[in-house]
Amino acid sequence: MTITELEQFFATCELPQEIQLDVAVKITNVPKFVQSHFDIIKSHGHVKALVAFQDRLIQLKDLLEPQ
Repeated sequence: MTITELEQFFATCELPQEIQLDVAVKITNVPKFVQSHFDIIKSHGHVKALVAFQDRLIQLKDLLEPQ
């Protein structure tokens, strides 16, 4: 999934204030989480280690997307 596709999804998605991303990760400010992850990806997107930020956005998208 591309960054553009993720941006389009999150631009139209109603974000909860908090969500349990997985067993070990609870996001307490989802809008800030999304914005900070996009900021990091856009400013350092060429760094391979930052794939984890994109992966977490995809994981969040999968939780928020209607089944």
